[in-house]
Amino acid sequence: MEIADSAGTKSAVNSRVSDYALLALRLILGGVFIWSSLPKIRNPFAFLSAVYGYEFFGPTTGAVVAIAIPWLELFTGICLLGGICILGASLTGALLTATFVGAQGFALLRHLEISCGCFSPSGSQLISYMSLLKTGGLLALALAMFALEVVPRRAPSK
Repeated sequence: MEIADSAGTKSAVNSRVSDYALLALRLILGGVFIWSSLPKIRNPFAFLSAVYGYEFFGPTTGAVVAIAIPWLELFTGICLLGGICILGASLTGALLTATFVGAQGFALLRHLEISCGCFSPSGSQLISYMSLLKTGGLLALALAMFALEVVPRRAPSK
């Protein structure tokens, strides 16, 4: 009987820790997405220039991407902060961040000296291995958040 109580207590503690970790990740990543989106929304032409710098898209597709990404970041951030559709927002955040890691990595492989376009579309932060490492860290947080949201909480075994 003592073992079952101990296991039940451990499970409840683990569940609470998981809940707090998920909340912390939601607040951190939600804030980052909102913080990242606002300069791009305020200055869309500078962000469009950053998008074109990656040399992935032509004029029309690049314009659509430059319009869509900041608003998707803002919406994702609001959902994460507000606790709205957390699973979808977690997945969207992880996919956005994975896309950013891939784009930066590919640009570094091609030796492009371009603006990251991450938090300021004005060109103040050039892509580097440090920016790739920071974005990779955000990806790790986003994947952890998604995993915490997806993995079903197990009831204590009896």
